[in-house]
Amino acid sequence: MTKRVVGIMILNTWISPALLSFLPIFIGWYTTDDHRDFVKKHPDHCQFIVNKPYCVISSSISFWIPCTIMIFTYLAIFREANRQEKQMMMRQGNAMLMHRHSAVTGSEALSGSGSSKTLTLHEVEQDHTPTKDKHLIKMKREHKAARTLGIIMGTFILCWLPFFLWYTITTLCDSCSVPDIVVAILFWIGYFNSTLNPLIYAYFNRDFREAFRNTLQCLFCNWWRNRHMPLDMDIRRSSLRYDSRAKSVYSENYLNANHPQRRTSQLVESL
Repeated sequence: MTKRVVGIMILNTWISPALLSFLPIFIGWYTTDDHRDFVKKHPDHCQFIVNKPYCVISSSISFWIPCTIMIFTYLAIFREANRQEKQMMMRQGNAMLMHRHSAVTGSEALSGSGSSKTLTLHEVEQDHTPTKDKHLIKMKREHKAARTLGIIMGTFILCWLPFFLWYTITTLCDSCSVPDIVVAILFWIGYFNSTLNPLIYAYFNRDFREAFRNTLQCLFCNWWRNRHMPLDMDIRRSSLRYDSRAKSVYSENYLNANHPQRRTSQLVESL
């Protein structure tokens, strides 16, 4: 994937919501005629009511279609991961059978148990080559990434599915109504998905977990330093700091108590 493709994808991610939300709302395409007249008569009243076409289009583009694509894509990834795992298990099983057969053949052909053990060890070392080990490690990482992706996708669906069910059903069904407290809870369940994503990444990704821990440690250290270190100590330490390659006005000679310039300045201050 090139940088141009990534840039186009990121740009599309920002342009699509703008065209879907800002443009219809500011032009007035999102709501009904009755609600538009009500807003003109009562400009201080804030209520968001959408019409049926906008509800179907907005919910389909923002949730239903992406959710369907993600489910089928993850099912394909999960099926491929299981196929690779079965192939790896079959290869390991065949390798074990070959080792046993080599051990039996070697013990029959050669005299003494030492030669048969040497032949079996040689076969094992040939099977566990660095290329196969790298392939096994890569496959385990891919399986772990697929599992993390499935958890993130499942969390996204569980958090936002109740909201979009309410949004679609109550708009298409004129007689359906939901209490305001339930609507607020559905909104906050969807917002809670943004809180869960960093926790999921931190739990399953070692690099993300270390970066997250370092960020929290830096924030805590800065807060502790600013809270418990006096201001005059910070100023004093920063003023007495100098570089050995380029001396400041507070050089080593001046910091010496016997320096004549310092004794003169102290005498003037005492007067």
